[in-house]
Amino acid sequence: MAQTHEDWEKLSKIVAERNQVAGINMRMVKIDELRQLEPALSPRLLGGCWCPNDGAVHALKLTRALARAATFNGARIYQHHEVLEIRTASGRIEAVVTTNGSIATHVVVNAAGIHVPRIAMMVGVDVPVFPERGQLIITEELPKILNRTVGGYKQYEDGQMLIGVTNENVGENTAVTTREISRCAREAIEIIPVLRQARAIRCAAALRPMTPDRRPIYQKIAGISDFYVAVGHSGITLAPITGKIFTDLITKGQTDVPIAEYGLERFIGT
Repeated sequence: MAQTHEDWEKLSKIVAERNQVAGINMRMVKIDELRQLEPALSPRLLGGCWCPNDGAVHALKLTRALARAATFNGARIYQHHEVLEIRTASGRIEAVVTTNGSIATHVVVNAAGIHVPRIAMMVGVDVPVFPERGQLIITEELPKILNRTVGGYKQYEDGQMLIGVTNENVGENTAVTTREISRCAREAIEIIPVLRQARAIRCAAALRPMTPDRRPIYQKIAGISDFYVAVGHSGITLAPITGKIFTDLITKGQTDVPIAEYGLERFIGT
C-alpha cells in the first residue's frame, strides 16, 4: 500500500524491477480500484501495487506437511540434536557430533538460519549473517475482512488476523516491545480502519537470518569436501528453488540455476 507519494514512487520502482521476470504482471493500482479488491482498505490511501499471481502460505502447516512427506519418502528427522562439532579429515567431512551422539556423513548442508555462522566456523568458514527481529500481533477471530494477504496483514481461515511486522537489528533478542507493537497497531488502523475494534490475543517476536545485502547465500564451500551453505530470509517461499539448487549441487556437482551472484565472494573486503 502507498500512503504517501514517496511510497508510490518506491513501489513503482519495485513493480518495474519485478516485471522484468516474465509472467509476474505486477501493476500500480489507484485507491478506488484497490478498494474494489479489498473494500476494508482506507480511502485515504493513494493506492498500492497488485500482483494477481501472488499468494500466501501458512508457514507452520506447510512445514509440518513437508516433514510428513519427507518422512513418508524415507527421510529421518532428528529433533533436539544440537550440533557441537563437525569432524573432518584431510579436508573431508567425516561426522557431525551432536548432543545426542555422532552422525556419520560426508555431506553437510548448513541451513541453520541465524546459527549458520556458528556452524560454519566449525569448518573454519566465516559467513556474514545477523539476526533481525520481527514482531507481530495476532487478533481475536474476526468477520471476513481481507480477501487476500495485503502487505503485512493476513487473515486466517478461522478469522484471526496477523498484523506485522517489524525489522529490527537488535541481536538475538526475541522480546516483544510495547513501542513497536503499538506502532504496528496504529499503522494497521490507518490502513484497515475496522481493526480499531479488534482485540489482540497474542503478540510474538522471531528472528530472521539476514545477510549484509539482504540476499541469500547459496554456496558450496571451497577447501572442504561437500560442505554447503544455504541461508537467507524468505526460507519458506524460496524453499522450492533452494531445494532444487542443493539437490543439483550434491547429486550432479552443478546446477542450471544461476547462483554466481549469491556466493560468499561478494562479501570479501567489505
